[in-house]
Amino acid sequence: MLLTRKTFFLLFLPTLVCIGFYLTVAGHGIYWTLTNWTLTRPGSMDEFIGLENYRRLFTDTVFIDALWKTVLFYLIVTNATVWLAAVIAYYFYRVRPSSLILGAFLIPSIIAPMSSALSFYLSFTADVKGFMNMILKALNLQPIPFLQISWVAYLILCLASIWRWLPLITLYLYTRMSLIPKEVLEQSEIDGAGDFYRFSRIVIPISFPSLVFSVFLLTVMLNLFSLEDLHGITMGGPGHATTLIAFYGSMKGINSPMIAYALTISFFPIFINFALLVILLKLMGEV
Repeated sequence: MLLTRKTFFLLFLPTLVCIGFYLTVAGHGIYWTLTNWTLTRPGSMDEFIGLENYRRLFTDTVFIDALWKTVLFYLIVTNATVWLAAVIAYYFYRVRPSSLILGAFLIPSIIAPMSSALSFYLSFTADVKGFMNMILKALNLQPIPFLQISWVAYLILCLASIWRWLPLITLYLYTRMSLIPKEVLEQSEIDGAGDFYRFSRIVIPISFPSLVFSVFLLTVMLNLFSLEDLHGITMGGPGHATTLIAFYGSMKGINSPMIAYALTISFFPIFINFALLVILLKLMGEV
């Protein structure tokens, strides 16, 4: 039965309300980045200063450092997650696992973000009761302060994000690969093509738009939810070694009265995501 226009509208009304609310809040936030809103100066919320806060970003050495760390974080996590997800999704496509197995596989993506972050913290904490150091102790080795070594803490942060989002991206790619007719792969198998050839020359080209969308989806998720990992695992340390833009913006808002500047820092990743979306859309248009 075809939906009437009225029914269609009513079904999408909650979504439209949520989108409208989000755009309203985002619009106010962007406007405040153009002001000199400071908690210690009453009336400063309406003091319009244009792009001054954005110009200030590029003279802020902590922000510049956080920007490069954020870009590297996105590159490591998106590449590792999407390619691992593609390989696992192809395996699922071949063996067709049960719904129970797929549901269990999704658990890391649906548990509370802070619980996931604390699990990694407790695994790698310098305390001898940390899981990794308990293993080292059992092997008669000295404990290692994993989270106090800059590059190790950074990689643990990447690993936590990969672990959380890998199941979600895998299941998305699996659903897309399931639409590929089995006859295509069966014919290539008859022609003598191995699994690697079928995966790299048939499945990946057909699934390329889905891979591109996965990259964008993952960057949005990292932008929205990486803060829990930072608070739960490293708190931006040691020093500023794992300080990403999202964490720097939140700390600036908490520890400084300069609310407008803190909002400017926090909104900057949204502009990065928008630029990435434009690039990916052009890339998809050329495929």
